[in-house]
Amino acid sequence: IGAILDRQQLLRQVAELIRVHYGYDRVYLYLWSEAEQTLTLDPPHPVSARASIPLAHAAVLGQALFSQEPISIPDVQRSLRFRPDPDHPDTRSRVILPIRLSDTTLGLLDLHSNQPIHHTRQDLVGLQLLADQLGISDVVRFAPPVGQAALVDWYRAADVTVVPSYNESFGLV
Repeated sequence: IGAILDRQQLLRQVAELIRVHYGYDRVYLYLWSEAEQTLTLDPPHPVSARASIPLAHAAVLGQALFSQEPISIPDVQRSLRFRPDPDHPDTRSRVILPIRLSDTTLGLLDLHSNQPIHHTRQDLVGLQLLADQLGISDVVRFAPPVGQAALVDWYRAADVTVVPSYNESFGLV
């Protein structure tokens, strides 16, 4: 999945990996807007009642956003700390993962399961790595092949250039 840079395609791939390997039924992506102080569901989901959530009403999502740490709720019906989400009455287990890029949280990955799920610390680390892949997709770009005359401008504009060869610098690097 490291080479997928289209966020929607990457989200579908990450969601499928989470379903297959971790047992979650639904995966939601929320993007954080610092300016508007809202979390926005991306893409908007027809079942969810709230496509945009103001920070003041974000509850557990807001907590994960600012702690920049995953929050795991193995059984929402038995949790003393977190209340069940009325928008998702069938959810039994939930994990909220910050989507991070360096020290910045870009959004959240919100995982829901209809069954209780207890995770090891190792599971949460794996889920966090998948979430962070979504953050990378917004800043890394694989450029298509360009003509020799345009290469100089591409190299000047780049913060980092990765050349796909161990022994050929292509004359400009």
